Parts: sequence; structure tokens; C-alpha cells
Amino acid sequence: MPSLYDPIIHLLFLVSIGLVTAAVLSFRIASYVYLPDSIPWVGCQKELFSKLRANIREQKQGLELLDEGYNTYSKDGKPFITPNVTLRPEILLPLSQSSWLFKQPDDILSARAVQSSILAANYVVPRQTLESDLHVEVARIALTQQPAHGRRVRLAIDEIPGSDAGDWTDVNLSRAMLAIIMRSNARVFVRLPLCRDKTYLTLAYRHSMAIAICASIIRVLVPNVLKPIFGPIFALPCRWYAWRCNRYLIPIIKSRCVKIQLSKTDEAAPIDLLQHIISAAYSSPSESYRSPYIISASSAMVNIAAIHNTRITIVHALLDLLSYHPPATSPSPLEYIHGEASAVLASHNNIWTRASVAQLHRADSAIRESLRYSTMGGRSSMRQIMPDSGVQLPSGETVPQGVWVGLPTGAIHHDAAFYPEPDAYRPFRFSDERAKLLAESSSSDGQKALEASRFAMTATSHAFLPFSHGRHACPGRFYAAQLLKLLLAELVLRYDLRELEERPKNRVISDLTVPPWEVSIWVRRRSNGKEKEEAEGER
Repeated sequence: MPSLYDPIIHLLFLVSIGLVTAAVLSFRIASYVYLPDSIPWVGCQKELFSKLRANIREQKQGLELLDEGYNTYSKDGKPFITPNVTLRPEILLPLSQSSWLFKQPDDILSARAVQSSILAANYVVPRQTLESDLHVEVARIALTQQPAHGRRVRLAIDEIPGSDAGDWTDVNLSRAMLAIIMRSNARVFVRLPLCRDKTYLTLAYRHSMAIAICASIIRVLVPNVLKPIFGPIFALPCRWYAWRCNRYLIPIIKSRCVKIQLSKTDEAAPIDLLQHIISAAYSSPSESYRSPYIISASSAMVNIAAIHNTRITIVHALLDLLSYHPPATSPSPLEYIHGEASAVLASHNNIWTRASVAQLHRADSAIRESLRYSTMGGRSSMRQIMPDSGVQLPSGETVPQGVWVGLPTGAIHHDAAFYPEPDAYRPFRFSDERAKLLAESSSSDGQKALEASRFAMTATSHAFLPFSHGRHACPGRFYAAQLLKLLLAELVLRYDLRELEERPKNRVISDLTVPPWEVSIWVRRRSNGKEKEEAEGER
């Protein structure tokens, strides 16, 4: 039998791989050939192909390089270039230029162009999805107006660890929070019976995961010139899960659209997120946005942030809280949060409302502090330069079209100029400041109350950027904050949580910090939890 090994073909195969690799690298390297020489790099060493190797090393050293650039250049009011594992370096501005960054119009510095690139929107979702902005408008208006769904959150929490009192149970923290968040969101996003269909909910989660993973692959591995060829191929899992989700959603969307068309007005008040998106689509001047497939894709876009960012935030917050060890004479922060939640509920007839959730200042502070301390992304507020002629930075450098500029968020969050003891997790850092400010004022001092509101989780600033800042600040942060506070409050009201001896180490890739997904915690049902649930269920 003749050998299947042909040295010539083997050589041609190796040469082809080398040529493809060289083409990819050349296209990627070209992205920083035209960066201004006057802006310094961080992470470059005296070595062959120093900038290319700096980009590759950034996968493991991303946060260290950002800290180096911030301390070396940003504090002196200078921008710097940070390498990126995507081989597309970015320019990070000093905090002194943040006002300029947030004031630029979209045709100068575009947030949408960055979002489109991160999500590989031309391939993983229909093209009109990002153009329509339906998901943004709905998140800004509909989600912000959502009432507090205390019973929805309570039922979701009870389903995961169980409702039997007395025994400690070992629970995987990440999986438990994911299940709770998915069930809590479901009633807001789609009404009965779909919100209780486990098959649909699983498909919706897998669709959101497919978008996140496939978009990352397309952005990182595929050069721009090859995206039209390989983008649709890598996006096939997204199309597959979208098709399966649409088998559930499209009939519902079409039925609701018919009702709107027959009545010529949206007489029925929107009762879930999907209905809000449909109403927004029919209020839009473009008929293409009324396509059931665009409406479905817009719902998926909201679902991505509502699931993944919320889960990362609450897992970070719980790990930070459970590994915080107060002085021996002080109660644990969870006891303080439990006491506050009990008092707030008692003063509101044991019913969670938007007003009562707003009074959970300690829970709010603990989560806000975790957003600062365990910052998810080391850089944020990224904008793409749009004019053909480029843009001149306030410091005088002209940056060409297509380059991304932003801020070193993680380093700002750990700057002692803004946060005393910045490398320590202090759960009530912000609620203590709020209480101190209000104590200095009279109850009728509206100005002091307004100043105190800047310590809330949803209050963005130039030095607090988990949700970015300015007109492009995350529109869904008010809904996320309400859900996160409710989740934390109900969890400590119904369960004892065993403290951790030390905080498990986060996973860091480039500048992205996520909690370890395999961590388990011990929980025990409080003895009075079942009685409370039955009493509240009668209301």
C-alpha cells in the first residue's frame, strides 16, 4: 500500500500556514504602524519585534501594563499606547482629558462603532439590529421603569439552594447565580408561559453565550480583510441558536404585531421587555425595524448584558463580602445588610417596591465597592475615531481614523487620590460617606440629599466608570442595580452564608477580570425563612 505521506504536499501545507500567519500578522501590525510616535508605548522591551511581542504578552500582563501607563503617563496628563492581545493597540487618555472624551459627538468619537466591532455585529446578529438602537432605547426607558419584583427574585433564590432549614448545603456560586438571574429576568423579558419554559430559557442563554464567544473569535483571530469570508463561518453557532430561539419567539412577535396593526395604535400597555421592543419598533420611522427577526435580535442584545454582566457582578460582590474579615468586635457586613433589609421590609409592609429597594444603602454600597475593587474591565469608555483626517487630542497629537481611545478604568478605580485605601475592599465605603453627608444636613436640605445620591451604585463619574459615563453610560444600570440589591437582600434574609478564609483568585485575560467559576460556598436556610415566604405569598 503506498504511503499517504507526500513531502512536497506537506511542505506546501506548511508554507501555506506560514503565509496565512504572515498575512494575518501583517494586517494586524499595520494597525499600529501609523500611531503617533510622540505617544509612548507601555510594555515594549528592547527586543526584536518588540511591539508585536508586547501585544502577545498583554494577554497575561494586561492589568500590570495599564497600571504602568497610568502611573507613568496618565498622572502627568499624557496619553499612552497600550498593547492588546487582538494586535490592535489602543490609546488611553489621562483623566484630565476625560471631559473632552465624553463631550465629543458620535461622528467624531463613536461608541457604536466600538460596540459593533466588539460584538462582530455584522456577522452574529442582523445588520439592522445595532442600527435600530431598539435595545438601547428599551433599556434606557422600559427597564428603568420596571417595578421591584421581590417575589420573583425570592422564588428564584429558593429554587436553587432549596428551602429546607437546618442543613448546610454546598452550592456552586456561579451556576446558582446564573440560574437565579435567568429566572428573575425571564418574567421581565417575556411573559407567561415562555418565562417558565426551561428549554427556551436554556436556548436563550446558549444564544447569548454563542454571541459573546463567536464575536470574540471573529474580532481577535480574523483580520478585517478576511472577515467577510470567515466571519459568517465563525458566526454559524449564533445563527443556529437564533433560529432555535426564533421558533419560540417569532410566532409571539407576529401575533403581537398583528394586534398593533389592526388597532393602528398600541392600545395594550407593554407588560414585558419584548412588548416594549415591539412598541419601539412601530414607533420608529423605518419599517425594516419592524421585522420580527430584528425585534427578536434586539431582545437577544439586551439579554447578553442582563445575564453575563449581572452574573459577574454579583459573584464578584459575594466573593468580596464573604472574604472580608472585619475587626473581631464588629459584625460581618452580611449581618449589617441583613439588618438593614429586615428594617426596610418591615417599614414597607413586607413588600419590595422601587422606593423600598432604594433604601438598601448598605447593599448598594457593598456592590458599588465591588464594582470598583474588582473592576471587570481594565479599560473602558472606548471610542473609535471617525473623521478621515483623524482627530487631534487635547494634548496636541493627531490620531488617525479607526484608532480606539478610552480610559484606564481599573487604574483609576485604584487611585488613592479618589479612594482612600484603594487596594482594600471596604463594603460600606459609600454608604458611610452618604450617611455622614446626610448627618451634616437637615432633613429639608435637598442639596445635601442630591449630593448624597452621587454615592449610589448607578451614579457614574469621571472616577467611577463600571457603567462608563456621559450620554453613553449603560442605560440598563438602573434595572441591574435594582435586581442586584434585591438579590443580595433576599439571599441574606433567607440564608446564612459561610465566610471564606480567603478570596479565591480571579481569572484575568488581557484586561478582563472575571471570578473563578468553579468556586462553591456553603449556605443554610434560616429557620424563619419559610414562614416569611408563606406570609408574603398571601399578599
